Amino acid sequence: MKKIFKILISSLCAAVFALPLFAGCDSRDDGEKDNTGDGGKTPLPEKVDYASKVHLDLDDPSSKKQEVKVRLFIDGDTTHFDPLSNVSDFAATQNYIKARYLAVNTPESTGTIEKWGKTASIFTKSKLESAESIIVESDDDKWNIDSTGERYLLWIWYVPEGAEVAEENYRNLNIELLQEGYGKGSAIVDSRYENDANLALIQAQRLQEHVFSPASTVDENFFEGEAANITLRELRFHAADYEGRAVRVEGTVVARFSNSAYIEDYDEEVGTSYGFSVFYGYNTGKILDILTVGNRVSVRGKVTEFQGTYQISDVEYDMFEPDAETNTFRIDDETAEIPFKVTDAKTIVNGTGMISAQFEVYDEELGEETLKPFSIDSREAIMSTSVTVEHLKIDHMYTTNNGGDSDGAISIYCIADDGTEITIRTQVLKKDDKSLVTEADFTVGGYITVKGIVDKFTDKNGKVSYQVAVHKFANIEFLAA
Repeated sequence: MKKIFKILISSLCAAVFALPLFAGCDSRDDGEKDNTGDGGKTPLPEKVDYASKVHLDLDDPSSKKQEVKVRLFIDGDTTHFDPLSNVSDFAATQNYIKARYLAVNTPESTGTIEKWGKTASIFTKSKLESAESIIVESDDDKWNIDSTGERYLLWIWYVPEGAEVAEENYRNLNIELLQEGYGKGSAIVDSRYENDANLALIQAQRLQEHVFSPASTVDENFFEGEAANITLRELRFHAADYEGRAVRVEGTVVARFSNSAYIEDYDEEVGTSYGFSVFYGYNTGKILDILTVGNRVSVRGKVTEFQGTYQISDVEYDMFEPDAETNTFRIDDETAEIPFKVTDAKTIVNGTGMISAQFEVYDEELGEETLKPFSIDSREAIMSTSVTVEHLKIDHMYTTNNGGDSDGAISIYCIADDGTEITIRTQVLKKDDKSLVTEADFTVGGYITVKGIVDKFTDKNGKVSYQVAVHKFANIEFLAA
């Protein structure tokens, strides 16, 4: 009987996907969407809350369960958690859980920016940040990791704010995202909660919720206007005001690694360089030629927040329309030397306090541009810029080894001459002979000078520390004792 039901659901899904979604307005006064085809004469059935119809069974041995707390919000279908017990179960992934939600695929909101992506991300955060309790559940009796080697495939359960923490009060967030139309179905067939997930998805399609709504439906968190032309200095001082918006900035590419280019611009007015990361994702071809180290570029993309750091995403180059206003392009044929300004470890790690600046912003009440003051932590001001940090003593090291793409990256914990402790975080580095750089290439107690990019790291307790990311072995100079 179960097999017959699966076939029926699959057929129904196919039928729903084959039907066109009506973009016209109906005559309903209650705000409900009409997909009955009779002009609203037939009342729509009441919306079903499938997220509460499916139940968490804490005693069921056929799946693993773990109570967690949020470590970091990523997007609509990805969240990082810390386990509240059984931490050793996740030792292979540095004792925390990168959760990729089962059954649902929300639009992108960190790299490529898609309509409804940010809205889905906000929805997920709103449910989990106020939850009384959160439990993650595997689809079977194992903690399954996806093809990245780092993310666990999980069902997410939460008790809403103000509710009693009891088994019957847990809601399934995966299915809730589906029923609200914040994502499309993904590998639902043969999953643990297949039936309810399918029904939630079909209902969202019928009601034309969010991702299934007509193209003309406005997503208030998705910006489709013209790009704002601003300097990197201005963007660095108040990036939050541009989050989700398109911007165009100019700078010199000073580094490229981890699917990102780092651009930097010297501001003559204040005599300081400001930088920003540009996430190009998995783009290939001309865009990579443009974002070559040393090139002076004009970058157009959207400002997004990723793991506590702002970046420019959604960059592109259309080779068939080289003059398209949305293109990122090279400004001139000159290749610049990378400054790698000598900077004290203390300035990077501890900073020098808050710094202030004024910029013209549009005041909606006045209807005109007006000067507005902004303040920023000095460490944030030098984020993503190139620096040289001299004469660091190696204290100890740690190599990432969790089965993911970052295996082989080394954290080198160093001490500067003034006693400041600073972390140098390498990418997965190779020598000229293509062999992997390992801890054996360094000497505890030895001294190094490094060139890299100012970066930061947020630990499981939310503590932020500033460090230097090194992307070339040649950028590490070994000093005589």
